[in-house]
Amino acid sequence: MSTPTMFIGGAWHTTTAAMVQQTFDEIFGVGIITKVDGVKRKGDARDYMLFFIYTNPKTTPELDKFIGQIQRNGSANIIYDEQDHFWKVQLNKTQSKGKRVMTEEEEAGRRLKR
Repeated sequence: MSTPTMFIGGAWHTTTAAMVQQTFDEIFGVGIITKVDGVKRKGDARDYMLFFIYTNPKTTPELDKFIGQIQRNGSANIIYDEQDHFWKVQLNKTQSKGKRVMTEEEEAGRRLKR
């Protein structure tokens, strides 16, 4: 089963990519998550982090079950500490289509977002 990229949309600003990687490694096994990218954002109330989580094409039954839960419910939670704090994990809906010439529709969509 090919696994899509996952997304955490609102982690504390102190959360690091290494923390996300370590947590996912503990839950799903070392080597299943191949890369975690973090992006810092400024919010009205507080700064926060976004994370994109990339997986190995070789999955585990646990990861397949987790992805299935996200697909059915729109998200699933990962508890990352002893105080039961959690990250809401979703599938990244903006999957890359690879290298290509941008279509007129894509260009128009980008102009509208500005």
